[in-house]
Amino acid sequence: MNAFVKRKKDLESYRSMVSPTIYNYNLKYNPSDVADGWFTFSSFMPNLLIEVSMKLKSNTKKKRILKIALEELGEGEKFSHDVLFLNSCEKIRYTPKIIDLRSLNKLKRSASAMIDDRELLGLSFGMEFTAIENIEFLFQKLSYGEEEDLRNTRFFQIHFENEEEHIAENYKNLENYIQSNDDFSVFYRGVKVGMAFWKEFWNELKY
Repeated sequence: MNAFVKRKKDLESYRSMVSPTIYNYNLKYNPSDVADGWFTFSSFMPNLLIEVSMKLKSNTKKKRILKIALEELGEGEKFSHDVLFLNSCEKIRYTPKIIDLRSLNKLKRSASAMIDDRELLGLSFGMEFTAIENIEFLFQKLSYGEEEDLRNTRFFQIHFENEEEHIAENYKNLENYIQSNDDFSVFYRGVKVGMAFWKEFWNELKY
């Protein structure tokens, strides 16, 4: 087993262990709180990705992260993803607003303190690693009887289609730039920061 395959397997094992602690379908959420939280996150995410990319020393590394940031900003679409999400919320008859989130503030501080490419790439990986679980959880906690209408909005169409590609882009970073065990240790530290954010984010929005 080569190093990349082993590291991928280790990361998948970590995700399978941590995901149930993040995405607890038995917990209750108010759809308006979820909408506010996601709208706030979606409005901020491109800025985080751009900040991370600008810290990276290699233009090739920057390009991979900026590709995702540009998609979030609406490349190839009429609107940015936060606006598309805003439009989706018309289906649940709610207009989300920007709110103050402790989890997001903590993530900002963590990202600002990072200077090592390996940790920054790990953070990007951790933010995208459970993208499929995130979009499914978001959809379930928002829909409540509006499943078909909500699923057919452009925001959810894009995210149900594209999240696997984003995860694949981050795996390319792992394969191409994380070579030694020391590299992986620093990378993994960033992954855990990203995953910890999701746990804190969803816990903050529950009843």
